[in-house]
Amino acid sequence: MVRWKPPPKAVVDLATKLYRAVLHPVFVHLDRIPETSRPLLFVSNHTILGFDFPLLLHGLYQRKGIFLRTLADHSHFQIPGNAEVMRSLLGAVDGTPRNIDLLMASGACIFVYPGGARETLKKTSDRKYELMWHDHLGFAKAAVRHGCTIIPVTNIGTEDMVDVVYDLPLGWLPIPFLSGSDRTLPVMKPKIEALQRVYFTFGEPIPTEQHMGKDTDRRILEQVRDATQQAIESGLEELRKIRSEDPKRYTNSTTSASKYLAQWFRQATPTSSHARKHPVVSPKAADCRL
Repeated sequence: MVRWKPPPKAVVDLATKLYRAVLHPVFVHLDRIPETSRPLLFVSNHTILGFDFPLLLHGLYQRKGIFLRTLADHSHFQIPGNAEVMRSLLGAVDGTPRNIDLLMASGACIFVYPGGARETLKKTSDRKYELMWHDHLGFAKAAVRHGCTIIPVTNIGTEDMVDVVYDLPLGWLPIPFLSGSDRTLPVMKPKIEALQRVYFTFGEPIPTEQHMGKDTDRRILEQVRDATQQAIESGLEELRKIRSEDPKRYTNSTTSASKYLAQWFRQATPTSSHARKHPVVSPKAADCRL
């Protein structure tokens, strides 16, 4: 686990190229990520089904040379085949205390969604971008135990492109973490007209070195958790303002999506040799070719 090496940047770049071309991610305050030998713990809001994560993974890897080691929900490692993909391709690990300790000791940059599965499996009754951390203190406990620095990460955009129209029950599935549970899968209706850029911002670092080793002090843990949650909620307000003033919030995404879909359609549609040699283009079509 500790010896795992991330894929070359060119591979990550290629794997996310189309996704980035359509959603044009924007990164704000990357300069707040400190250059330090101490481990960093990136803590983020969990948007629906984690559609934001590939953009964040690529952005930090390309711009800062940071490949995030994700602490995944235990459930990911109970699905046949999924565990190997998570470990081998993404470098994700089961978020157990021992695994966290090993990654921290190696100086890795770790990523976590405190809201976990509940926050990503949004329901029809949930507000968009709602944080569902409840009484979760796991990330704060890990940070304080090792005295690492927390980097709050906020993203916005993906949940505005879909509406949850039905909560599909999952408790009937014969999978250990689902069987008999009240978990649901969001059935979504895409909003093509709302296709837009995805925005990320990084909050001011939250040091915990001064509390190092006091991971049994609940008061300190709650202070660290609450400070992180407040930073992410402030980030949501900041990003709402930034995107409201961005003239390219919608146009870049819709134009790119149309362009790539048109290219794919042209390549996928068989044409006769006569049509290839003698294409017929109407004046109106000529005006809108991509």
